[in-house]
Amino acid sequence: MCIIIVAPPHKTPDWDNLVQATWENDDGSGWVIRTPHGLEIFRSARGIDKVLATFKGAREQWPDSWAVWHSRLATHGHIDDANTHPFQVPNTPWALVHNGIMPLNDGPFRDDRSDSRILAEDCIGTQSWADLRTLKEPFEKWLQGDKVVLISGQKEEGGPVIIFNEDLGKWDKADECWYSHPLYWPKRYATGGSYGKYGSGWKYAGDDEDGIDWEAQDALPSTALAQLESGDNCPDCTEVVVESGLPDTLVCIGCGEMWETSDPDADGREMTVQEEQEMYDAMTYAERNEMYADVFAASLVEAEGDNVQDEVIVDA
Repeated sequence: MCIIIVAPPHKTPDWDNLVQATWENDDGSGWVIRTPHGLEIFRSARGIDKVLATFKGAREQWPDSWAVWHSRLATHGHIDDANTHPFQVPNTPWALVHNGIMPLNDGPFRDDRSDSRILAEDCIGTQSWADLRTLKEPFEKWLQGDKVVLISGQKEEGGPVIIFNEDLGKWDKADECWYSHPLYWPKRYATGGSYGKYGSGWKYAGDDEDGIDWEAQDALPSTALAQLESGDNCPDCTEVVVESGLPDTLVCIGCGEMWETSDPDADGREMTVQEEQEMYDAMTYAERNEMYADVFAASLVEAEGDNVQDEVIVDA
């Protein structure tokens, strides 16, 4: 379910971690860096090698400023550049990235804009930077397990970066950058190339470093999940597992992994990537949206145990 990486001034994310993030979340990547002339943003839904290359060059050019990276695993909204993070917040010097699922949409028959894009274009800009800092705690309560990072291209009260639900992520001791959640798959690596004004670029190597076909491994049923039930912790990321809103299906509110529970002989069997894709392909947008809303509502109940006001920032 996406990943955000925040690099403070004079810090750069581990290169292998960046490559890894794009493999685990392959529906688009992008970055934003504060520069003397404002925010520099680059993003692409498919040109991931170019996103990596330009970030490397831009970080070398502006090492003493804040930088934010995002890799997307799409839930709803088209897979295109327009729905790729970071998003410019209209009429502000800000950009936003989001990790999670929110019940925001343009209606049951439109899926051109993602929930993250709606948050950036329609919601966040209704508040001032000072108000967002004041409302940080209630906004985090509304977000629950979701994480949002807001970065400004100008001087702001309290600093130019706000990490909402920062404590639900982790500051890595090795590269001293903040990660919205751990990276799970065995690491990939990249080889050299070249792109435009930012200099050296990178491309993915053809095989994994260790020679193991991890996609095939991931598709195998996991017998260790036989007793997985709603309310348990996800075996991959430790977030809460809840009913997905689909028949006999569980979903993790953190990483989005899904399991089917209909077969009594394979209760809690992890669904293969192909099975998940076939299930999604068979769903209408309205059914998908209902599932996302159900998962979000369930996460509120699991985390808080009571009703949570969900209109914190959308009211001007």
